[in-house]
Amino acid sequence: MEQIISQDFFLSEATVVAKNLLGKILVRTIKGQKIKARIVETEAYMGGFDRASHSYGFKKTPKTLPLYQEGGRIYIYLIYGMYYCFNIVVNTKDNPQAVLIRAVEIIEGHEVAINYLAGNNHKKRSHHWTNGPGKLALALNLDQSLNNLHLLSNDCLTLVSDDFFVGPDEIVAAKRVNIDYAQEDKEHFWRFYLKNNLFVSKVIK
Repeated sequence: MEQIISQDFFLSEATVVAKNLLGKILVRTIKGQKIKARIVETEAYMGGFDRASHSYGFKKTPKTLPLYQEGGRIYIYLIYGMYYCFNIVVNTKDNPQAVLIRAVEIIEGHEVAINYLAGNNHKKRSHHWTNGPGKLALALNLDQSLNNLHLLSNDCLTLVSDDFFVGPDEIVAAKRVNIDYAQEDKEHFWRFYLKNNLFVSKVIK
């Protein structure tokens, strides 16, 4: 049975919420049709003291304003001029942390998601549809129009839980991806994913 997540869920620091998000379900509604996707990989961005964060140094710009809101808001930005990255703002107001959703497993609505895939991706096995932040944003049709909405108070994208249990021994901690610019902060094991899940973007070998 699905249950809406409580606001308190989002108010812990990013490394905690990043692990707690594993197994939770994103519900995307597009023109009355639903896609449900289980979160299987996340990355924590620890805000003002994390060189990999957009809010490093507590920088505040029009782009980063959602990060300074109370946890639970959507933070979406464009990379390489073509791919969106979907993040969930966490922690308390003015503590600008976020969790990047790196990979999801679609559990319902494949026939809806297929309409939004790029190129010939629809011909690939479904775990190739959403095993990366840009890919999952395409499959779920996530874009800037969702930026700064709250996951608990909109009818386009929400977060729920079900009886899917994730134990501590089922979570792998790894270094974050593509943040060489972050100096020593690139060494933190702040990426988390479900062990033995095909939809994870990059596994430790």
